[in-house]
Amino acid sequence: MFGSSQKPPRSPGLFRMRNLIGGALALGVICGVWIADWLPNLGWGLGTGGGVGVGIGNTGIMGTPSGDDKNAEFNVGREHVDKTSGKSLRVVIEDWNYLLRRGDKETPIELDALVKEVSKVEGDADGVRLRVYRRESARATAEDKLRHALTAAKIPWDTAVYVAPEPVP
Repeated sequence: MFGSSQKPPRSPGLFRMRNLIGGALALGVICGVWIADWLPNLGWGLGTGGGVGVGIGNTGIMGTPSGDDKNAEFNVGREHVDKTSGKSLRVVIEDWNYLLRRGDKETPIELDALVKEVSKVEGDADGVRLRVYRRESARATAEDKLRHALTAAKIPWDTAVYVAPEPVP
């Protein structure tokens, strides 16, 4: 039927074998990245995971890996905390709650009591009276209420309060 001068008929362009293999490969990569985001502890994927390597991730600015130092989760070194512990307060916002952190203990505190405590503190060398850290579950309304309460108590938010840019575990 086919002579040496005739070529076999080609399949339509969309269903060529190379197009099917390329599409399956692309779909496999996309599915792999999506599944890896659901399994972050393997260290793969686009999100933050428990992988090993150099990077910011869950380490402090000082380069201390999380877990080695209690204060690494707050991105500060132990020597810095010791210098400023009596001069500024640290509060962690979790959901709509405020937790006053002293040393390694976190104590729940009401907003009014927190504002009174901040007004008693003189501040550190930079004039910071309150250091605010947020958990992943922190609500923006809790931070807004804190900002308004401090401003009403004549405590300037821009100069007397430091808000950590990254959430803490």
